[in-house]
Amino acid sequence: MGILTDDMKRVVRQQRMGFIATVCPDGSPNLSPKGTTTVWDDDRL
Repeated sequence: MGILTDDMKRVVRQQRMGFIATVCPDGSPNLSPKGTTTVWDDDRL
């Protein structure tokens, strides 16, 4: 479980567009722009 610091939360909240990257179980990556990312709590976006 990761912990988002106050600085990390601030950066996410101030961005108009960001990029989210994930990796599938087979190792293939996915990177895409997101315009609606928000902070839910200390360890979830």
